[in-house]
Amino acid sequence: MLSHRIVRCFLRGVASASARLGLLTAYSWARALAGPSALILMYHSVRPDDCPWLEAGISPEAFETQMAYLCKIARVVPLEELPDELGHHRRSSLSLVSITFDDGYRDNYLYAYPILRKYEIPATVMLTTGYCDGEGLWPFHKARFAIWNTAVSGFEVEGLGTHRLDSPDDRLAAMRAVELALDRIPPKDKWRTVEALLAQLKVDAGPDTIGRLTLSWDEACEMSQNGVSFGSHSVTHSTLTMLPPEEAREEVVQSRRAIEDRIGRECSAFAYPNGDFDGSVVEVVRQAGFRCALTTRPGRVSGKSDPFVLSRVSASPDSSIFRLKASPLYLDLARFTALGRRVAGGVAVRGGASAWQAPTEAPARRHSHS
Repeated sequence: MLSHRIVRCFLRGVASASARLGLLTAYSWARALAGPSALILMYHSVRPDDCPWLEAGISPEAFETQMAYLCKIARVVPLEELPDELGHHRRSSLSLVSITFDDGYRDNYLYAYPILRKYEIPATVMLTTGYCDGEGLWPFHKARFAIWNTAVSGFEVEGLGTHRLDSPDDRLAAMRAVELALDRIPPKDKWRTVEALLAQLKVDAGPDTIGRLTLSWDEACEMSQNGVSFGSHSVTHSTLTMLPPEEAREEVVQSRRAIEDRIGRECSAFAYPNGDFDGSVVEVVRQAGFRCALTTRPGRVSGKSDPFVLSRVSASPDSSIFRLKASPLYLDLARFTALGRRVAGGVAVRGGASAWQAPTEAPARRHSHS
């Protein structure tokens, strides 16, 4: 955690100095001379941070500040139009930006959607379709709620491991571990595993207790009439690389079909659950009829980018760091610092975007889902 705090302080310092000197705009203009590129921002949850058992999100106030800033320094375009925009984009100090939300949380409708409408900003929600009907809860929502609220001091569940719950830190660690474990359990076994956990923890984790946390189809349809498009994030948010080929295909194909049937608009974009993919998963997405697919790999995109391996940048709740991330300077700085670490460590560096990792600023609670 100390290293994360150091990274956050460093990024804030760079962002503040760059803003005072006007370097972010100047750098964006200079980088545009090398050829057009675009930033795809990745959000998850936008809501007040008033629920300790949910993963951290971005507050509505911070989100509005970010949207107002983007209106000043960028041209925000729908994800579906980004390839054409890159092909015809003239050199400008205004960056090209597309905004995406992974998972399909109801708070996107309650808090982000009104702000997007206020600023007339398009966005794309990558929807996990299997939870739009019924209770509106993912298995990990029930697990997190139960772990945080139980009076039991520990549990042992097959597939989830053994965990003590003696302190808030124990509970946070158990929630993160269980969420990761559930992503690796086959879809047909997830609910059975969560029911076994709830039985041990003796907690009622139904919708009457928790409330609905995912978008309903009615909410999605309303958003689709007002500047928000919908892409697929699979049916159950299972890690596709860990599923048998036919099950992975069903996750991809059925989710696209559900969006097009229920919303009545083409679904052309896919986001890999947890950012995990390989060549066979990419081919499944391509054959399903999608025109592009999003990863969680940090980077900008250009007209030369593989449309089925598009990079994104995760939005930060910190306004200074967000401004830095919205500039090409952020990723160039990441390349430079990664190169320095490798040279200092005597490690050979190969060129290319895959040779580095952007610095991250992990909060105490963070999304493991994407």
